[in-house]
Amino acid sequence: MAKPRSQRHGPKAVPREVTQAFQLLQSGQVDAAESALRRTLRRKPKHLPTHIAYTYLLTVTGRPLQAIDKLDALLSTHPHHPDLHMARARAWQEVGDLDESQNDLLQVIEGPATPEEQRVDACYMIGRQLLESQELSEAIQWLESACALLTRDSHEHFLYLGIACMRAGSWIDAIAAFEQGLELDPASVDLHLGLAETFRLSADPYRARTEYEAALALAPNHPRAVAGLAQLALSEKNDEEADRILQAAIQASDPQPPHPDIATIYVRLCRRRKRPGDAIDILRTALRSKQLSPMQKAQLCSDLGSLLEQHEHDYDRAFDCFRKSNAALSVGPVDPRIETTRVDHIIKAFDSQRIQQFTRASDAEGSDRLVFIVGMPRSGTSLIEQIIASHPHAFGAGELDRLNNASIVLAQSDESALRHYPDYVADLTPDMLNKAAATYLNHVNGMLPPGSQGPIRIITDKMPHNYHYLGLIPMLLPGARVIHCRRHPLDTCLSCYATPLNPALTYTTNLQAIGQTYRQYHRLMQHWHDVADALSLPILDVQYEKLVNNLESGARELIDFCGLDWDERCLSFHETTRTVATASTEQVRTPLYTSSVGRYRHYLSQLARLADDLADLIDQSA
Repeated sequence: MAKPRSQRHGPKAVPREVTQAFQLLQSGQVDAAESALRRTLRRKPKHLPTHIAYTYLLTVTGRPLQAIDKLDALLSTHPHHPDLHMARARAWQEVGDLDESQNDLLQVIEGPATPEEQRVDACYMIGRQLLESQELSEAIQWLESACALLTRDSHEHFLYLGIACMRAGSWIDAIAAFEQGLELDPASVDLHLGLAETFRLSADPYRARTEYEAALALAPNHPRAVAGLAQLALSEKNDEEADRILQAAIQASDPQPPHPDIATIYVRLCRRRKRPGDAIDILRTALRSKQLSPMQKAQLCSDLGSLLEQHEHDYDRAFDCFRKSNAALSVGPVDPRIETTRVDHIIKAFDSQRIQQFTRASDAEGSDRLVFIVGMPRSGTSLIEQIIASHPHAFGAGELDRLNNASIVLAQSDESALRHYPDYVADLTPDMLNKAAATYLNHVNGMLPPGSQGPIRIITDKMPHNYHYLGLIPMLLPGARVIHCRRHPLDTCLSCYATPLNPALTYTTNLQAIGQTYRQYHRLMQHWHDVADALSLPILDVQYEKLVNNLESGARELIDFCGLDWDERCLSFHETTRTVATASTEQVRTPLYTSSVGRYRHYLSQLARLADDLADLIDQSA
């Protein structure tokens, strides 16, 4: 358990009783630790380090609101004290209010009396919070600042910078961060694993295997390393090797439940080898563990529900698993007014009259290679990207948050005003747009495999929620095209609910919230179609059900829209070696299947309210 900063100055900085209190706290003797701190405060009621230590104890023992009350009082007399703001930031983080936490952290960073080391801590803490909420571009900026300001050796800062870059698809930056961390601590298992996973995701299996083995040399039987080696074997279609690795790990953990990473990869193997019974057994065993994180529990429950649906046709128990999966990730009610208001603002900002007045980037060479694949999550975006990326002259970049990042950077272009997308679009200049376009294009070009830039004529970005930015795309990247994936509303919503997605998509854990989001997505896409000519934005609508029922016709339409000559390899998309890092990774590794069409019919009773809410949209999709 880390000590608050006021505890890091050695025995002269705080009374001996405070040091003893932390020793008691770390040994689990909470009451004794609290009594020791109270005694010290009775003797020294104005001793600030002891007050901070006491608020830290309150925070880590489940009483952060009490800590905040005490810190508010202390800050009323010491308004600029960085230690107090750091302590309150930790307490707000524990409450779950990251906005308040970051307000305090900004006070630390901007405070004239803040020691440089504490600025690093504050930047790092903001970066970690943003990483946790999947705001990757901003997380990277804060973590880069923390690493740049470092005055001490700390591999941990580079570890989390690497993780953020890896999740954002910035392979080169991720590798650089992990390698810098390893220079500071060559024995860090987590850094070796970060490198391994980056190499695996960037289709470099040889170096990935080397790093997984390095991690295992430092930590024999480490579950993430074992699972990574098994995943490499699966991607190379070496099922026997994957089975050997996983069986050894499962036996080594017995009688304890297998690690969830091992169980998840084993389920993939069992699906491929037509052993659903083995997969169900391992999931039930893994779910007995008392040490599962919310995401681990969610993934295991989702996998179990999917198997019960597909192989035992037990739809009631399957849906119960989906409920448990979402309960593990739920952060409480989602206010539908937030998305409704957001869509209102976008439609108003990009009405047909205003669009005529907007400027565009004048220097976005290469934007005609870009194809944005958008739609609701689980609507078929991964399948469409996989088909296109199977063409020898196309590259699938996956789900990038770069448009969202561009919208944030553009909002900061005018330092005199703090605005949010889309309120500022009418004020954008060619210079602002050129800079943002260059950042986007440099990023996607940097993702291309070495030596491939010449033959690559199409690059896809399949971030589904980029449908929010279809008005910004032609301003920023005038040559880009858009493919819009459509799927039956109930199948789309059910698939979102049954599949653990990005934790930042909080609406996906509640059926009604998914339905409300679907309605706003549909409303916004209707608007984009209405103004597509004014935007000069080519949009191709692809109906998922038609695509899976007539693959060749649909694939030819996709390739033609991309301006490429037809290639038969696009029909064998499941044989491509490219890495897919989304929830659809297993589906795009198998030949096309139609069982997902009309899946909602198995759950009519559970989806009755949702069906009523979306009745008009369901009728339109018929």
